Amino acid sequence: MDSISSDGSLVTVNAPLEVAQGASGGGAALLIDNDDVDQIALNIEAANTTANVVDINADALTTGQGLAIVSESADTSNRALLVIVNEHEDA
Repeated sequence: MDSISSDGSLVTVNAPLEVAQGASGGGAALLIDNDDVDQIALNIEAANTTANVVDINADALTTGQGLAIVSESADTSNRALLVIVNEHEDA
């Protein structure tokens, strides 16, 4: 396939990518397991100007959460589970 390439350590997909799991998959459709403690596990570089960068559609949701951010760290250092910043000077 011309849309998939690899340099030995990184696989590049130059086309839309879909991860699909049937109703009886029995686990997460996508798991990112990052063991490199000083690197970002998921980085989205988006050039979007008019469309959402992340869009979560959970229309079938009943008793679950649309987004759950959980930390069980016993570390007492200063940290945040969610930080939202608009850094533009005019914002």
